[in-house]
Amino acid sequence: MRDSVIIVRLRSVAIAFFIFTSIFLIVPSYASAFSLSDIPLIGFMFTKPVSSNLSIKKQVALVGNDNFSDSLFDVAQDEAIVFKVTVTNNSSAIFNDIVVIESPSENISMSETKIDIARLNRNETKEILIEATTNARNISVSEQKCAMNIANLLYKDELATSDSAEVCITNKLNSFGKVLGVQSILGSNSPSTGIFDEIGFIAIPLLTFMAGLALYLISLILEFRLL
Repeated sequence: MRDSVIIVRLRSVAIAFFIFTSIFLIVPSYASAFSLSDIPLIGFMFTKPVSSNLSIKKQVALVGNDNFSDSLFDVAQDEAIVFKVTVTNNSSAIFNDIVVIESPSENISMSETKIDIARLNRNETKEILIEATTNARNISVSEQKCAMNIANLLYKDELATSDSAEVCITNKLNSFGKVLGVQSILGSNSPSTGIFDEIGFIAIPLLTFMAGLALYLISLILEFRLL
C-alpha cells in the first residue's frame, strides 16, 4: 500500500514537470524573451499601472548640447551622449522609496543601471543625467541603426515605463578606418556575450524534463516490483 502511494506521488510530480516544460516551450513569446539577466526584474513585469501622481520622461542629447529631445539621429560611433530622465510628483502627497531602472540598448556602451531617487516631495521634480557612448561596431559602414532606450519608474509595487528615448547610430568610418565623429569615451563596458543566458534558457526546460523523466522511470520500477 505504501509503495502504491509513493508511485502515485512520483508520477504526479513527474507530470507537473512535464507540464512546466511544455508551457515553457509552447509559449514562444515568453520563451524567446526569457533571459537569466531578467530575473531581478520579474517582479516588476506583473505590477499594476503606476498612479497618475507620478510621471517619468526620458530624453537624449549630445554631450555639451542642452537641446534634449525624444530622438537623436545620425549619431557617430563612439560619440558621447547624455540621457536625461525627469521624474515628477504631480500631487500634494510625499512619495518615498522611488527607484529608476535605466535600460540602454545594445548599441549604447553602458549596462543596466539602478538609480535610487528615494524621496519626492509635493510637486517636486528631479532630473537624472546619465552619460554614455555609442557603439556601432556591429553596424556596417554608412548604415544607420535605431534603438529604443528605456527608463522604468518604480514605486513600491507600481511600475511606469516612459516613452523611450531613441538613438540612431551611423557607422561613419572613412576608407582609412578612422572615426570621423567624437572619440572621447566617458565610460564603457565590454559587451556581454550572452552565452550564459543562452545556456540557462536551454538548461531550465531540459533539466526539468529530465527530472520528470527520472521520477516517472522510478515509478515504473517500483510498479514492476509490486507485480
